[in-house]
Amino acid sequence: MAMWVMWHGPISLKPAVNQDPDAMATEAAQTRNSVFGDIPLYAAIVGLLAACFILSAIIPPGQSPDEQSHLERAYRLSKGHVLLETGPGGSGGPVDDGLLRFISLFHGVGVGAQMDSALARAVLPQIEWAGTESWAQYAGTGYYFPAIYIPQAVAFAIGRYSDLSIDHSYQLARLFAFTCSALLVVLSIRLVRPSFAVTALLTMPMVVFQAISATIDALSLGLCMLAASSFLSLLSGRDADRDGARIIVLCLVVFVLASSRAHALPLVILPFILAWQRRSRACSIAAAAVLLCAVLWTVYALLAVHDERVVRNVSTIHILRHYLTHPEEFVRLLLHTLSIGWRFYRDTFIGRLGYLDVYLPQLYLIFATLALLLLAVLSTKWERGTQGERLGRLSLVFCAFASSVLVFAALTVTWTPFPSTFIEGVQGRYLHIPALLLAYSLCGVPTKQSRAFKGVSMAVYAAFLIAGAYVMTVALIDRYWLHDPSYARPLPSQRHWVPLAMKSGDVVTAEYVPQANGSLNAATFILGTYAGASDGVLTLRICHTECATGTVDVAEAQDNQPAYFLLDHPLVVSPEVPVQVSLSLSASRHPVAVWSSHDNETLRLTEDNGHDGDVVPLFQAAIR
Repeated sequence: MAMWVMWHGPISLKPAVNQDPDAMATEAAQTRNSVFGDIPLYAAIVGLLAACFILSAIIPPGQSPDEQSHLERAYRLSKGHVLLETGPGGSGGPVDDGLLRFISLFHGVGVGAQMDSALARAVLPQIEWAGTESWAQYAGTGYYFPAIYIPQAVAFAIGRYSDLSIDHSYQLARLFAFTCSALLVVLSIRLVRPSFAVTALLTMPMVVFQAISATIDALSLGLCMLAASSFLSLLSGRDADRDGARIIVLCLVVFVLASSRAHALPLVILPFILAWQRRSRACSIAAAAVLLCAVLWTVYALLAVHDERVVRNVSTIHILRHYLTHPEEFVRLLLHTLSIGWRFYRDTFIGRLGYLDVYLPQLYLIFATLALLLLAVLSTKWERGTQGERLGRLSLVFCAFASSVLVFAALTVTWTPFPSTFIEGVQGRYLHIPALLLAYSLCGVPTKQSRAFKGVSMAVYAAFLIAGAYVMTVALIDRYWLHDPSYARPLPSQRHWVPLAMKSGDVVTAEYVPQANGSLNAATFILGTYAGASDGVLTLRICHTECATGTVDVAEAQDNQPAYFLLDHPLVVSPEVPVQVSLSLSASRHPVAVWSSHDNETLRLTEDNGHDGDVVPLFQAAIR
């Protein structure tokens, strides 16, 4: 409701006072002479949306750092559980076994394996909501206010009640999170047109990659963008008849953001600055409520969440007290950390994707750095602007600086061993919120640019956008889809295939020597279904130190195509230890042919129920 009234309704907490006489002129100048102009801006938005949907098909599920924990937290919220529970390993909660299986499968992809069309096309649809739950630890998400997980939680609830597969539910969560982030960006643009510096930050490979995932990074940036644009719009004195709704939105957005991202806590000063500028008691009360709620949530999270991932000999409170009483030690620690880790922070700020193992070319990273700096200079507003706008820009500079320092301070007291000479756990993407605030502070409310400045900005941004899209796409395809080792063993030529007919009750057993070390998740046989006449259930059983099984409904298998058996749990295998494989057919009225060959060395039959012992089924295993 507040969002609707923000554009249409005349709500007012208190009329604005001390308005600058040139506020109306500033608004008109922005409307006529935005940095972009309507057509390039919205064309860029449409192009970015199209690129994101294409990249979504390339990026496998769960490849953002810590995405599995975000999925588990969203699942619990979809079940109505707002807070975390305490259990083995720290804070967390019960999670559906099917979702845990899905997460485990793609965690294997994230730590080094690659995707293949077999996994995407045939294995994923078989992973469904199990209806049973097991304990999972995801303490790191307990510090985030639950509201930021609403899009993903709604998607999971729809997926369960609509009986969607977990993969389809996950894709729905991606879509909902991305759509909400895009709506926040559009609302921000309606308030204050973004400069090229802001838009470049939003279209960096790292930001786009995170926006496509089901994490909260893109939502956080969207909230930050809406907070900054709302704040500048209110201070510039534009559309005073709608100020009431915009103040409400600013307070809500700042609370959710500050309670979901610890380094966004400095933004709680924005409502106070607005209240001071307007001499408004109502704004002061709203600002105090935001601060109180954000502090209460932060204190609650620190006391209630038990995170046992980091074990230290001293408490967080002790470390915090030490650095508060010896601030010069923290300054030395921070400077030393920056001197050592600046290159890593730059790379992970612009784009080191996946589990930080998808590298972009160094030449592109240097170009992107220079392009961002140049766009920041070209986007800087050098004229004084209104008094309210100057106050807003200075406030955002302070918030950006404080947020950056807080990133390092928070990880110093919560993640880094004590004492230490280096602050651990910092990634460049943690600095996206401070960078976005700084970009807004440089430009403020955009006014007319010279034709030359605008042309240069457009050319630099176009090169930045095209280069980023190209290197990102190439890197992702190379990392996740090329040179797949999972089903890498070549099959004999099709003219050498012979059918091994199986009827109900038949069992074929064999010995298989794994081709690599890793987890065996799935396997394939090529079936001949006699143009769809075959039926029954094929059961694959693979035994190593333990056994795992997978089934295929023959009636749904495609004739002369691979049938994919997803095992109920992965088996850790190695080439040194053969595994036992058995394939059985049950509940069948019509036989099925398992395509085989005489020159196939993948399996060695141990029992064949009367079949030709020289004919070996065409078998391939997915080892990750």
